[in-house]
Amino acid sequence: MKFLELMGIGVVFIFGIALIYSSLTKDDKTLRDTINDPNGSEYDFLFLIILGIGAIARKINIKNATRIIAFIIGVAFFSVSIFLFFRILN
Repeated sequence: MKFLELMGIGVVFIFGIALIYSSLTKDDKTLRDTINDPNGSEYDFLFLIILGIGAIARKINIKNATRIIAFIIGVAFFSVSIFLFFRILN
């Protein structure tokens, strides 16, 4: 059972790193186009949240809203994965 838990934590960790990397290296429009991939993915619910909050933030006139939100969610995933990893070790 611990192996499956570690696998899940690894997926969350990698997903968090990928979101952080994408938010730091891509401009806002490219990131939106990447997230809004027509082929879809199993993380669509999270991408819809990022795009929705980004659209609201752009209406409020916040530049690079999608990048900021993707970075925050990536850091959250990264932090949760580290926390869960150390919790499983105990």
